[in-house]
Amino acid sequence: MRFKYPKLALLALIFLTSYLVMTADLFRPARSWIVDLGYAGILVAGILYSYGLTAAPATAALLILSKSQGLVFAALLGGIGAAFGDFAIFKVIRLSFMDEINELKGEKFVAALNSAIPKPIGKYVLPVVAGFIILSPFPDEIGVSLLASSEKISGAHLVVISYVLNTLGIFLILALGQTVLA
Repeated sequence: MRFKYPKLALLALIFLTSYLVMTADLFRPARSWIVDLGYAGILVAGILYSYGLTAAPATAALLILSKSQGLVFAALLGGIGAAFGDFAIFKVIRLSFMDEINELKGEKFVAALNSAIPKPIGKYVLPVVAGFIILSPFPDEIGVSLLASSEKISGAHLVVISYVLNTLGIFLILALGQTVLA
């Protein structure tokens, strides 16, 4: 059996497998190790926050670290880590997946989706959806992949967008978490 999009199928399989591994109790010591790192732990947790597979343990580490290091500081430094993680995703997508993404753009369902969106707002839909995904606890891989598929977004633009949105998202999650756990 041959897949039409083998790289994207393999990527989805890797995400699923990694999620199953990362949620296992076997990795609890690794999560504790990050918390013991202090400032460096915030940066590492920020990087891990970007990936859907490691976002939950990273959020837990950030929540614990924000109690000792400060909520605002944890969000600012975690945002730097998350922007770094998103930039890595962006580069991988741009270097390895653009051939399949460009082919995917020619599919009927993509054309139908594009024609269903009114032209005046069409150019804003992709960046807004991608931004919402990056801001939210949803996997950044999806939002960054959407931005990487646009030739108008440079790596520098991605880093700024990612930092602002991830910092805000981390801050909101940590503020909510501290309120709930208080």
